[in-house]
Amino acid sequence: ETGSVLNSRQSETNFSQGRFSLQFLDNGDLVLTARTLPNTTYDDVVYYDSQTSKPTNTSNSGYRLVFNRSGIISIVTSNNQTEQIGSPTLFPPVSEDYFRATLASDGILASYYHPRNSTGNQNWTVLWSKPDDICETAAAATGSGACGYNSICNLVNGRPVCECPDGYTLLDPNDKSGSCMPNSTPSCDEVEQGTAGELYDFVVINGTDWPKSDYQIMRPS
Repeated sequence: ETGSVLNSRQSETNFSQGRFSLQFLDNGDLVLTARTLPNTTYDDVVYYDSQTSKPTNTSNSGYRLVFNRSGIISIVTSNNQTEQIGSPTLFPPVSEDYFRATLASDGILASYYHPRNSTGNQNWTVLWSKPDDICETAAAATGSGACGYNSICNLVNGRPVCECPDGYTLLDPNDKSGSCMPNSTPSCDEVEQGTAGELYDFVVINGTDWPKSDYQIMRPS
C-alpha cells in the first residue's frame, strides 16, 4: 500500500540492497527510482511514474498495488477503481501457468509466466515490463542513470546492457551494471615533461552521449 518500498537486489547473484526501488508514494503515485551512487538516500531520479495521484480529488488517487493470479499488476484507487500498469501482448491460461513479478537488479519491473507442466530448463517468458527504455528515462542531471559511472547503456530486447568504454574496466568485475574506472591514472609529471600528447588520444564512440550530466564540478579538485 502507499508508503511501501520494494528494493531491487544489487546483482543477479548478490541479494543485498540494489540501486533501484519501486515506491508507492503517499500522494498515490507509484514510481520507479534510481539511487545516486555512492549515497544511501533516494534522489529525485524518477524513471517511471504511474501518475495516479489526483490532488484535486484524493478519492481517485491510488492507494494499493495488486499483482493478481493472471500476472497483471494494477493500482487500486481509494474509490475501488483499478488502473492497469502493464498491458500484456498475450494472456496465458491461469490454469496452465505460473506467474511472477520482479524488480530486477537492472531496474526493470516485469511480469513473467512459466508453464506448469514444462520439463527441463525452460526460461520464464516476459509478459510486460516497465519502463520501455530505461537507458533514456533514467538519464538525469544527478546520478549515473541505469548503469554505473563512466558506463555506457545500450538497450537490448528491452533490457539495459552496460559496457565500459575503451580504456576502462569494471570497478567490481562481478557487477556488470556497476561503475567503470580508467585503466591508467593521468600524471601531472607527464604534462610537465611535454609527453602527454604522445600518451593520450581521443576516441570517437558513435551514437553515444551522457545527457544532462556531461560534466560535474568537484570541490576540492
